[in-house]
Amino acid sequence: DALPATELARTRNYLKAALKISTSTPRGRAKVLANSEFYRLSELYSTDYAGLYDRIDAAQVRTVCQKYLGEQTARWLYLQPLEAAEG
Repeated sequence: DALPATELARTRNYLKAALKISTSTPRGRAKVLANSEFYRLSELYSTDYAGLYDRIDAAQVRTVCQKYLGEQTARWLYLQPLEAAEG
């Protein structure tokens, strides 16, 4: 049941890359700036937020998963083959 360190590292890298890609277009940057303004976040929010992923450990992931996935309600999970993720 333990979350392998390699899987956690891969997930962190994916999330940081997705955040970076989301700000790579004018529309994406505008969305991040609008959210930062609306929620009164710093102008460096997207950079600072990416750094938070590095501080999440396996125990925290387990806690969140148990809270949200452990409920007796329907959940949608989107999966893709490992080969597609590495492509």
